[in-house]
Amino acid sequence: MNLRRFLHRSVLIPLVCMVFLIGYLGVGLSMGPLILPSGLTNENFIPVIISIIGILLCISIMKDSLKEMDDEEPVKEAEPKFGLKQIILFADFFLFIGLYSLVGFIPAAFVFTLIFMVFFDDKVRGLLKKLIISIIITAVVYILYAVVFGVRFN
Repeated sequence: MNLRRFLHRSVLIPLVCMVFLIGYLGVGLSMGPLILPSGLTNENFIPVIISIIGILLCISIMKDSLKEMDDEEPVKEAEPKFGLKQIILFADFFLFIGLYSLVGFIPAAFVFTLIFMVFFDDKVRGLLKKLIISIIITAVVYILYAVVFGVRFN
């Protein structure tokens, strides 16, 4: 087995993400039971589900990448540069976590979605449309989690 193929970015990036998701899963599981005695889900329910799905997706991506490497001939490829968009995305996640702790889910989710739309939306839209879409996405996510799943946002 060639260890060098595990260092390829199509395998290494999902592997790093999976390490963080395993930590996220550990934090979620350490917060108590997933379902309360009243039958409602606890605040750690969604993070645990998201981390499990993310881990499974990372495993699938790594498996597919390794299979593609076996099927194709070696080609020298240029490594992408770490640019401004990647830094903004990384900062946006940390901003969401910080804002969530300070002001709660709704404002944090709105700011996260708006920043994401401003920098990563491929379609040319005005800021007003991006504001409206961010409000709609935040409302749908909140209704889905708070109303449908009964998750409490403290």
